[in-house]
Amino acid sequence: LRNVSAFTATLSSLCYAFCGAMIVGGGWYVFSTNTVHAALLLVACEMLLQRRRMWLFPVTVALITAFNAFYVYLFGVFLLVYFPARLLDSGWRDTWKFPRLLATLAGLGVVGLAISGVFSLPSIVEMLQSPRVHGQASHAAQLLGAPILQFGDASYYATLVLRSFGSDMLGTGSQFHGWQNYLEAPMQYCGLLTLLLAPHVFVGRNGTRRWLYGIVAGAILAIQVVPWFRYSF
Repeated sequence: LRNVSAFTATLSSLCYAFCGAMIVGGGWYVFSTNTVHAALLLVACEMLLQRRRMWLFPVTVALITAFNAFYVYLFGVFLLVYFPARLLDSGWRDTWKFPRLLATLAGLGVVGLAISGVFSLPSIVEMLQSPRVHGQASHAAQLLGAPILQFGDASYYATLVLRSFGSDMLGTGSQFHGWQNYLEAPMQYCGLLTLLLAPHVFVGRNGTRRWLYGIVAGAILAIQVVPWFRYSF
């Protein structure tokens, strides 16, 4: 859909597949469904930008919401970053049409939420009544009382760096010796190929695109480096 060569499309698909191993293995539960939803959302977003098969976007939102309403928040944050970055990366300069396109995206998203309302509304009510949201189990007061730019401990940053080069650099399973435990510690490694190709994002780009990629990478890094941003997210 992005009109790139077959080689580039195939290589990108392989890199995404390796990232899928990170998503599936990096948590207490198996998140393989989210890997499929994220790929489908990217396809639907691209078709929306190209004015092709716009119905796919609300259907995708409906599938995500029906699976778990909480992921509407996570994928919503992703789209707030991806959508403007995608337009700027393509050299799109028509600022007058951007609000209209954004309104179309939001409107189709609301349609998707309405389609899955019979599944999502009960789970949303359950989440709002959870003690983790407004009850004693919520850590919102602790977060608001903590310094924003306070850094974490050395064990966390060592784990963040080492597990970027291999998931088992600090041990496997119960033999893990890093921050927290094997499943909840930072897990960034998703293949040697992806690790080698990541710096090339900034090679051969003009000033605008280089700044764009730098800002997005900086935001992702800030969430991981500063604990306050990570917990608030």
